[in-house]
Amino acid sequence: MIRFGFICERTTSTSQASMESTSIERSFFVPLRLAFETSPSSEVKSVHDGLSISIYYDLCGHLPDILFPYLVIDFIKKYQKETGDDPKLSNDYAELYVDQYHNVILSLVKLVTKQDDHKFLLKATIKVRKALGETITTTECEPSPSTCKQVVSTIEMSFKHSKDGGRRGIKFHRCIPCDCSKTSEKKHMQILGDFQDEMLPCHGSNMNVKRYKQLFGNTGTSNVDRPTAAALVTSKLSGEISEDNYRELLSKVSSWFKESEKVNLLKVILCKCEHISVVEIERSNDPFELFKLLEGPGIISQSNIDVLIEIIAIGGMKGVYESIKHLIPTFAGFEKLIISERWNDVRKVIRFGLKISNADKVKIGQLRGLKVKESDDVWILIFKLVMKETFTKKRTEFVRLLKDNDMDSLATLLE
Repeated sequence: MIRFGFICERTTSTSQASMESTSIERSFFVPLRLAFETSPSSEVKSVHDGLSISIYYDLCGHLPDILFPYLVIDFIKKYQKETGDDPKLSNDYAELYVDQYHNVILSLVKLVTKQDDHKFLLKATIKVRKALGETITTTECEPSPSTCKQVVSTIEMSFKHSKDGGRRGIKFHRCIPCDCSKTSEKKHMQILGDFQDEMLPCHGSNMNVKRYKQLFGNTGTSNVDRPTAAALVTSKLSGEISEDNYRELLSKVSSWFKESEKVNLLKVILCKCEHISVVEIERSNDPFELFKLLEGPGIISQSNIDVLIEIIAIGGMKGVYESIKHLIPTFAGFEKLIISERWNDVRKVIRFGLKISNADKVKIGQLRGLKVKESDDVWILIFKLVMKETFTKKRTEFVRLLKDNDMDSLATLLE
């Protein structure tokens, strides 16, 4: 059940763990087995209260039974923290923790269109969390653009990898109810596309969707900017570039990583990025798709390519500069680049990987219970070690293991 994504284990907070230390029972979330309930989010309507925003997904007539439970499991796995808060779950409704400032409500809602078509849509509402004793007003706080993008990215990545979709996953449209059908039971839904429009036409008039562009688009800002990827923001290296240049930049850098056979090295580097799960990284072997994971939490965009530039440098891909410099004319070049200290741990792991011989590779794999061949890319081993938290929580234990097995020179690189 865990393997197929139908259940996931409940994380116990530190305080709860101390209280329940005498128990060895494990508990799991199983959305598939929960009852249907009439949820507070079951009505199709626009949300403009300042503290929350809703977006709908029309799945083009195909809504697999397993999709909603699978999506809920994806969110729990990715965002479940040691908060002590359990998600509120039913078979068609879930209120889940995203970060210290936001929750997301996922629900299935029934829609009757103006053409009398009946369909179910997936509704996602991002809302600001109210801390105990805190008073929030709509003028001082609304959902962070970073979090809104992050939620959309998680949903759409789940669609893409759904086993019930086609080769490219489940087809969908992002949409919202049009203002023209506010008071009607039959809804006209506006397609949002890529969040680049500020106005959408409807029967000779326009509907203002500027807020969706601000919160979900590439240029969004917020009155209270609480981006969950703030730890990855650096001083601007090159300024904003055009959308066309940005896409070409991603394409060229992705091609270099692929042609240089450094996709697994890229995966190792991306594991440092917050709010991107190792599971998502593991699923893809396409550098372009891996870089796209960084867009959801707002880590990279056409207005901020700092992290992308640093990844190029850390990955030893500076040779790509000649083919991309016309796309980033204000970037002075890699010779003058000072890489942020936040990457120090990753660079240490990379130095470690570069020193591993084929014999060491197999030996380390055996010591850590991993199947690794001499012919395997060393970064496959390193990525597997990252997944086992070898270089973080278990680093001291791993260094001791290396020393006990006559690999002192390698152990030194991690100290």
